Amino acid sequence: MLAVSTTAWWTIGSLTGAAVVLVAAVLLLAAIALGRRIVGQAGDIMEALDATRENTNPMFDIAAVNHNLDRITRGLRTARGGA
Repeated sequence: MLAVSTTAWWTIGSLTGAAVVLVAAVLLLAAIALGRRIVGQAGDIMEALDATRENTNPMFDIAAVNHNLDRITRGLRTARGGA
């Protein structure tokens, strides 16, 4: 083992601890920044999905329109004496 004084070991330990805390703080700040960025993008995605839903809502009425057209066609066929 190296012959190092107790004060030097305390200094080395303190510097190592400070470096670990600094790295952890940088990683934590990076994670927070990425989380905020994701939240912002999620808001934009939700707006786009809401707009898409509004634009495609009329498609759900197609089944009702088809049903009504079929009912009218059958009624006309019956009125004309068809099968």
